[in-house]
Amino acid sequence: MSAHSSHLVGELTDNHRQTHDWERDALVDLRHGRIERAFATYAVHDRLHPAADHPQLVDRISEHYLDALDRGTRLFDVIALAATRKNATALNTAIRNRLQQHGRLGTDRDVAGRAFAVGELVVVNRNDNPRGLLNGTRAVITTINRRDVTMHLDDDRTVTVPAAWAADRLRPAYAMTVHKAQGLTVDIALVDTTGITDRNAGYVAASRARHRTELHHTGLDPLLEAMCDDPLTRQPSLQRPDDAIRHLAARFRRPAQQHLAVDQLIHERNTPDLGRTR
Repeated sequence: MSAHSSHLVGELTDNHRQTHDWERDALVDLRHGRIERAFATYAVHDRLHPAADHPQLVDRISEHYLDALDRGTRLFDVIALAATRKNATALNTAIRNRLQQHGRLGTDRDVAGRAFAVGELVVVNRNDNPRGLLNGTRAVITTINRRDVTMHLDDDRTVTVPAAWAADRLRPAYAMTVHKAQGLTVDIALVDTTGITDRNAGYVAASRARHRTELHHTGLDPLLEAMCDDPLTRQPSLQRPDDAIRHLAARFRRPAQQHLAVDQLIHERNTPDLGRTR
């Protein structure tokens, strides 16, 4: 904590989550506005991954997600992150499909109008204090019956809930919005950077993982290009690594937006729920 005038302002000065010294240093650079230096460090360590377009980016993140599981990472210890609910939904769909194709999920079962499978990673979307289930609690589905669903929680508890409850309060949790993932700690984070437009969200996304953060990006988006305050970043395409670094840095350089959480909540309320079984 540091004092400014008559007000106390909290300032994060140390980050002990990351196991690699270079990544802690990169996050210090990111936090203090040395954005291009931070991304240059990520590039040196092969943590920046370009894609031709957003569908390719989503496909690559889903591939990296499966690779992490194949290397022995637990479902609870890998997460895909996106700035918007729309992009998180796209990631959840792609990752879930890939896991099913490779036999890591059971057959879809209809649960009160929603499709779930044994082996599914889900997140609770509203508090249920009597059951000890809080908003953001993650779990893996272990059994599905006509009347109820049993889950193994990330705190090692086992809980059984009615089917209607599951349909109403459980959602896929392979990917989350950056806003929802605040406070989460995992081993591996796979970040869709395309909708990240300020330093606060960028820092949260880049600091969730202990062992490995992968930053996936595409070419210049016209809206983001117009928002950039650095004319050097306004280029028709990304041909060289330094172009990608400048592009990412221009977006992450914007000051933290205090209304970020409010904007996200409004966006989520206005976004159609795509989880219902067709």
